Amino acid sequence: MNQTMMMIIAVVVAGSVCFAGGYMLGNSGGDDGGDREALVIAGSTTVQPLMLAFQEEYEKDHKVAMFVSGGGSGAGVTNAFNGTAHLGMISRELTANEKSATQVSGAYNMKAHAIAYDAVVMIVPDAVYNAGVQNITSAQLAGIFAGDIDNWNGIDGCTTSIPIKTVARESTSGTRDAFNACIMVPNSKTFGTPTWEYTSTNAVLTAVASAEGAGSIGYVGMDNLNHLPAGVKYVKVDGVTPGETEVRNKLTDKGTSATQYPISRTLYVCTFGDADGIALEFIKWVQSAAGQAVVKEQGFVTLS
Repeated sequence: MNQTMMMIIAVVVAGSVCFAGGYMLGNSGGDDGGDREALVIAGSTTVQPLMLAFQEEYEKDHKVAMFVSGGGSGAGVTNAFNGTAHLGMISRELTANEKSATQVSGAYNMKAHAIAYDAVVMIVPDAVYNAGVQNITSAQLAGIFAGDIDNWNGIDGCTTSIPIKTVARESTSGTRDAFNACIMVPNSKTFGTPTWEYTSTNAVLTAVASAEGAGSIGYVGMDNLNHLPAGVKYVKVDGVTPGETEVRNKLTDKGTSATQYPISRTLYVCTFGDADGIALEFIKWVQSAAGQAVVKEQGFVTLS
């Protein structure tokens, strides 16, 4: 562990700092909280709820106190790289520079460790859904978020003229990167300026559900499917439902395009160099049957 990390952990232990996970070091479960080793994790707000569920289970049987905070996938990479976190949560692929171990400008030597599969789910208000938009093509999505299509009457099946408002995550978001890689790039489109841009999934959900969000379209992780806000629906993409089988088919290259959800992605934690020590033990648990049971319970797709 580098000196920076040791200093960070010392501050956490001395002050019983409470990260977003809501657990104080001295009260992390059991009677031996003082003997617990701190495991600091930061990054993707998509992965964060899943990580908090991991935390609840992992701390029961391990002498570890986990501290989980958000900030986005970019922050996850940065924090793991500079030693302010053991693990960075990311909801996208590492970039070439992030993976590079060569001594060049921008080289990070980061390693990604898969923890779950996920889908980027497109959501709209009831008014749009009920007007006939229950399926949308990848090409149409690219046109909408590029700014080329600005009214729902430009989408096949829509019976009403409704101006489109795009609701997006911030530019450093892993979810936005996944959407860009799966939708914008294959259709040779550039992500335009969104109507609204937010730093969390909850903010996107709130915006689409709001009165001001009439005509809007946004995107969230598939763990939100079973608890979308009132007045919000998900739409199919290319006629495919964002379900477990469809996501796994896409990511494992099985089935046909008719059974593969096009905006599927792998969720990761990343480490600076190879994982070791407390971080490696936690990754092994997450990838085990016990950890993957939590993945399924939280509405994501298991690796196996």
